Amino acid sequence: NLYNIMPAMIIALCENISIDVIKDKIKNIPIIEGRLEKIPNNKNIDIYIDFAHTPNALENVLSSVKQKTKGKLIHVFSSAGRKDKTKRPLMGSVSEKYADIIILTSEDPKDEDPKTIINDIKLGITNKKYKCIISREKAIIKALKLARREDTVIITGKGRENTFTINNNTYMYSDFDVVNNYLENINDISEIINYIISDNNSLIIIANEYSEYFINEVLSLYINEQINIYLLKNPEYGNNQYSILKDIQAFSNSKIVENTEYILNSEIYP
Repeated sequence: NLYNIMPAMIIALCENISIDVIKDKIKNIPIIEGRLEKIPNNKNIDIYIDFAHTPNALENVLSSVKQKTKGKLIHVFSSAGRKDKTKRPLMGSVSEKYADIIILTSEDPKDEDPKTIINDIKLGITNKKYKCIISREKAIIKALKLARREDTVIITGKGRENTFTINNNTYMYSDFDVVNNYLENINDISEIINYIISDNNSLIIIANEYSEYFINEVLSLYINEQINIYLLKNPEYGNNQYSILKDIQAFSNSKIVENTEYILNSEIYP
């Protein structure tokens, strides 16, 4: 935005328009949808979507966001199919330069294999770990799950586009909608958590596909408080539950239990 504003400012000054008028006009410039558009939330993280899909555009956007990020910068991106393939590793290199966590995904692969596109991008990432999640929706949700207070999630490539093309079929899709749908679900979960914990300072979680939502919210809301967390093992959920266990270890009062009998006989239910 700054690069776009500067030429207009120079012309205005040459036309003897006062600097105060120029400043006032700049303050009232409307937000351009999909151009470093910030999505409001109550998780104390910054979430942006941006149309950047070239190495230069990524350099400008990521360098700007990185300066404002106090925590980690989480970057979700890919490259479109049937377009300049030489830019793919360059984009990977730019992401590696600024992002703390990189999630590679799909972006309108058209008739190309998304894995091939991701492999091209990976050639530019040489010294940093990354995650590969083909589904763009799942990649975005994963980034939002990973984010903690003062982190930044930036999703680049599509901005406010509302379609997605894969296997030469076009579907309705929006990064903006994916983020907002996730945030709405999280807000509902936050209210439930607050209600449960306020009763006896304890939370019982059964290991399942929603456990990670709960754990992330508890980490955000109660990390500095004495909370008892009980994770009830679920044989049907398999090994997936063990990734949850790492998160609850942040709470000194957390316990992993095999059955409800332990909980019912514990001090929280005298």
